[in-house]
Amino acid sequence: MHYCMYKTELDEFINFEAIGTPIVSEALKIWVESSHNWQVELGFLNYLFVQILERTKRASLNCQQYINCLYGLENTMYIRIHEFNRQFIDYMSLCIRQDTLSLEEELVQLHNKMCEYIYD
Repeated sequence: MHYCMYKTELDEFINFEAIGTPIVSEALKIWVESSHNWQVELGFLNYLFVQILERTKRASLNCQQYINCLYGLENTMYIRIHEFNRQFIDYMSLCIRQDTLSLEEELVQLHNKMCEYIYD
């Protein structure tokens, strides 16, 4: 099973992993615990991570700490950092844009479908 985090979830997750801030969302707590137990693949788009890093930098906080933490998690939990690369953009171009969803919602849904090999 795979779960892709939205930007707010990713932000909460980063703060939990990097600086120990408690996770507020009960659902996210379950996803993170399951991922640490190698039961569920937790994922995020690096595109959303960059947005969080930009905000972190504007707040004069240490971006490198977050980068090191997230990219170091692949050895300690079941996590996938999905690059916003040509493969993803090609996959995205095959899908019809849903005007009822925000770009973030649509990207997360596409990421989940791609990770589950759903190509319809």
